[in-house]
This record gives sequence, C-alpha cells and structure tokens, in this order.
Amino acid sequence: MKKFALAALVAVFLFGSVNTASAMDDKAVWAQGFINVYFQWLNNSDFEKKDAEDDFIAAQRTRMYVDYMSGENLTGVVRFEIDNNWGDGASGGGAGADGIRVEVKNSFIKWTVPDTDLVMTMGIQGVALPSATYGQPVLNNDVAAVVASNKFSDMFTATLFWARLGDTRGNGETLFSSATKSDVTSNPGNADEYDAVGLILPIAFDGGTITPWGVWTTQGKDAAGTTKKSTGQWIGGALKVTAFDPISLGLDVMHGKVSTTPDTSDANGWFAAADVTYKMDMLTASLVGFTSSGNDSSTTDGTEVMPVISNGNGAFAPTTFGTYGDWNMGSSNILTEGPGAQGIGIKLTNLSSMENLTHEINVFYFKGTSKKDAAASLSGGWSNTAVFTKDDSAWEVNFESVYSIYENLSAVLDLSMVDANFSKTAGARTTATSTGASETAYKGAFQIQYNF
Repeated sequence: MKKFALAALVAVFLFGSVNTASAMDDKAVWAQGFINVYFQWLNNSDFEKKDAEDDFIAAQRTRMYVDYMSGENLTGVVRFEIDNNWGDGASGGGAGADGIRVEVKNSFIKWTVPDTDLVMTMGIQGVALPSATYGQPVLNNDVAAVVASNKFSDMFTATLFWARLGDTRGNGETLFSSATKSDVTSNPGNADEYDAVGLILPIAFDGGTITPWGVWTTQGKDAAGTTKKSTGQWIGGALKVTAFDPISLGLDVMHGKVSTTPDTSDANGWFAAADVTYKMDMLTASLVGFTSSGNDSSTTDGTEVMPVISNGNGAFAPTTFGTYGDWNMGSSNILTEGPGAQGIGIKLTNLSSMENLTHEINVFYFKGTSKKDAAASLSGGWSNTAVFTKDDSAWEVNFESVYSIYENLSAVLDLSMVDANFSKTAGARTTATSTGASETAYKGAFQIQYNF
C-alpha cells in the first residue's frame, strides 16, 4: 500500500509538472533589483553649528522588481523596497534584525487593448511629468493611477492618466476593512478625495522632441484633515533638441495655479530650466540655469511660488546635496527643489582618469526669488527654511566618483559642500527657531551598489 501511494504521488508530481510547464510556455518571469549599502557623514545640514548633531549614519536600501509576463500584451508588476537604518531595530537594522520594513513600491497590471495600440497601466505605479533637463518639480511619485497610452505614429503619442492622490475615507466606506455604523456617524465627512487628471503629448521631430503637458487636480474640503477645498491647474512643456550633435539643448517651462476656499491659501507661480550640453571624447560639459517666481510681501493673497503636487521620486535635481539629487549618489536636498529659487551652474560629467573609474564635478550658485520682506509664514522656501529671498544665496560644489568593481558592482563616492549666505534681517533664516546662521554644510557619502 505504501509503495502504491508513493508511486501515485510521484506520478501526480510528474504529470503535474508537465502540465505546469505546458501552461507556462507563453509566460515568463523577469526579475531585477539592487542592494545599496550606504555610509554618510553630514555636518551643519541646517546651516546651524550644533555640537549635538549626529553626523554619521549607515543604512542600506534593497529593491526587488518582478514582472510576470503572459505573452506580449499582459504583464503584472510587483516592486518591493526595504530600507534599513543600521542600529535601528524598528527598521530591521538593530541587533537581531528581523524588523518589519518591507514596502510595496509598485503593484500594477499593464495590458494592451485587443486589436489596438492602446496600452493600459492600472495600479500603484510611478507617474512623472516630462522633463528635458534635470527633473520635474510638480509631479514625480508613486501613486495609485490608471494610465492610458496610445502610439498613433512614430512621431506622436498621447498619454492620459487619472491618479488618486488621497482618500481618507472619512465616511467609513472602505474596501479592505470593516467599517461600522459608528465609524460613519463619528466621522461623517465624505469630501475627502484628492484626484489628478493629466495629459502628456510627446511629439517627435527631426532632431528632437517637444512634449506639452497639463494636469488638473481637485481636493475635497475633508481631504487630509483640512477645512479647505481646492482646484489646481498646471501646464508646461519639455523641449529636447539633438539636431546639433554633439551639442544638445534641454528646456522645461511650466506654470501652476491652485485656488482654495477660502482664498488665503491660493498659489500661483511658474518655473523654467534650461541646459546646454556638449559631449566630448574625454568629458561632457553642461551649462545649467533655472529661475522661478517668488513671493511678494503680502500675506493675504496666498503664495506666488509655483505649487507642487508630489515629487517624492525626484524634483529638479542638478546636484546631489543642495537640490534633490539621486539617492544612489547620496542625495540630501538641503536647499531647493526648484520653485522659489533661481540658479546657474556648470556640470562636468563622464570624466575618466583610469579604466572603470568616472568622475562628475558640479559648481552651482543659488539665489532666492522672493522679496526680502516676504512673510516667513508663506510656503515655497528651501527644504529647511521658510522663505528664500533675494537677500539669501548659496554656493554648492559636488565631486562624485564611480568605480566599477565588477560588471554589476560599483563603489560610489560623493563629496559635497554648500556655502550659504542668509540675510539676518529678512527671509529664509529669520524664523522662530533661527536667526540667520549661515554655517557651511559638508557631506561625504560612500556606497557599494550591487545591481542584479
């Protein structure tokens, strides 16, 4: 009896394996990811000299991307992220590890409508408005969205998306948990949705691309615990010209407006950035400039700095310390995400001193665009300031090196400094907790990056 049972089990396993293999003939699983181990020394990041400042941190980030493909027209995508701060038990970096820190970064279905060129992407995914320079300050983040993209020709594609940016479900209507009648009674608000609809129209021409875009948002009065409802409109365009190779030109322009009820929180502003790049055999040189609107001195008409929707995956980022940068190169973002400031800089990239070793050098000057008597209570300042005025400025210098140890293993070094000059009588550093201190900020970051 035991022999029969064993034979039956083996037969089921073998035939089951054959059937599974047959069913998987038109399917594939594709996986990739990275593990980055990160060490950083940071001093005076808030431009205040503090002896108690914790200068050194160690951390790591792991991302796993898995695509489940059924033929050419259907794919399911799941992407996980694990961040561990070394020494922090809650994040799994303490003694014993085992912290719960797995995050779902993306989870979506991508499929082609039968007999058409219309591609639908539905789920939690990265949505970014186009940029021809160094990133998009308005919208670049992971969101729950439906994206429809259709390629009409080699020259013209249209992409339309709807993103649900927020829904507190204050009326108790929730799909994946049990809401009781008391939940609805105690929190009756239902104007709690925050939505965005966007249209992107990339057009290719001989020697470049131009991509006009627009986004419209609505936010209910109960969204995010506020008592205001708002509508927003952004329009812009990204121009990339490559016809004069090895010289290329990038240009981003955009304007945004948010209207609220009451109107004291209105926002209305613009942003523009450009770069000219020259590729040579030994290096690539770029001249980068950007400017934007700033606040006036009134506190009753809202802010004149361009409003932002969400840019957690990256904003305007020509450098890795003062601006948003790239986490893989040691970003810190202690200065600006673009709006409310202006600047000019030189980027030297692809410098090579030996085989498998490349360098990048960035030198930038930043200045505020708000009036010197602009109210500190208004939004639009640098990441650790209130309002960045025309009397506030800073220099930033980055030196970055990447050494390829193996094909998929790299060592990255980032050395940066920001020398700030803040007004002591107005603007950015005259808040309740700061008095215009302008200590120079320093950063040294080192990473080992394994991409697989």
